[in-house]
Amino acid sequence: MGLNLGLIGKRYTVSQNYLGNSSFVRQGEVNYGTRVGMQASLNSLPERYKPRNYRLDHGLMLEIAASNGGGNIDFIEMQPDDSFLTAKLNYRTWQGELNILYQAKIDNFQLLMGPSFTYHTYRGVRNNLKSSTEFVFTQKQINDYYVGIDFGIGYRYEKLLIATRYHTNIKAFGEETKSIPIAYNNHQARLIISYFLYKKKLRKKYRGLYI
Repeated sequence: MGLNLGLIGKRYTVSQNYLGNSSFVRQGEVNYGTRVGMQASLNSLPERYKPRNYRLDHGLMLEIAASNGGGNIDFIEMQPDDSFLTAKLNYRTWQGELNILYQAKIDNFQLLMGPSFTYHTYRGVRNNLKSSTEFVFTQKQINDYYVGIDFGIGYRYEKLLIATRYHTNIKAFGEETKSIPIAYNNHQARLIISYFLYKKKLRKKYRGLYI
């Protein structure tokens, strides 16, 4: 078991760009966030039980984490003088997530992949064209929760695991609203550093399985 810290780069994308009536929407700049959490890794056979030429090992890692961040969307409208007015929508979210990751290990390297379950505890948006800089509730433009997937690679050195992972939604991240009648998708690049505090052997009937 142990603790993890991470840096996240997030980008919201859109299902289409043209909204009609000379209105357009597009993905904005990358938004950055952080995360903190804890993990437990269930490993397979310890070294003394493995065949001599056995290189590929397997494991399962469970992560619970809290993170912040958001995304940016540009909403563009053509004006009567044929100029364009761009509203930059800046979204801010706080969320808790559960990740269940399969680990394929060769020596110190790991391939990680598995489902992710995210619940948003806060969802806000602000518009650069508005006089107020405060965030307001996003309604269903971003859902309360969604199901995603993570996959990436990692390097384990003793008690430290450094991993880069890609995350995206596989179920609806958001829904269409009256103000913006398109759905968003969520894409993230994650750099996560995990530190394992201790290793504990399970009961004898689970011989060879370690946390």
